[in-house]
Amino acid sequence: MYKTKQRIIPWILAFALLLVHIPSTAYADWTQSLYEEKKEEYIARGVKHEHLLRLTDKGWLNLHVLRMDLDEESNSLDVLIHPQGLSTKGKLSELVKSNPNVVGAINGDFFSLSSAATLGPIVEDGKLISSPYHLPEKMATFNISSDGTPFITNWSHAQLQLINR
Repeated sequence: MYKTKQRIIPWILAFALLLVHIPSTAYADWTQSLYEEKKEEYIARGVKHEHLLRLTDKGWLNLHVLRMDLDEESNSLDVLIHPQGLSTKGKLSELVKSNPNVVGAINGDFFSLSSAATLGPIVEDGKLISSPYHLPEKMATFNISSDGTPFITNWSHAQLQLINR
């Protein structure tokens, strides 16, 4: 009987170790939230600013979110370009001040440090304003579909179809 136990115990331990290493099928946030503050304010009709301050197991997150009701007639999304052209550098806050209709703005692109060139593509009203500078298939872009649905994806030339109506 003692020899039987000696043969069975290693198999039980091996099976237990195998179970420990089986990946879990449960999904969770990439961080565990330990503390959170949330402030919400409507800054225009159908436009809400949310400020989230969250302490996670990975550190602090300080998030600003703009939510816009695109069905609201007075709301629209647009590209904000420097009045003197793409090659002119300017702070987002200065561009916003120069346009009284802007309610909220998000700096949604990366720029070359050696020039003011945008690294991502810019398309406005179906016209290509600026093509991607480097590795477009690896840079996420903010897009609006022809039916007005906003989405974020990598920009692939093979899938690109610009239509100016």
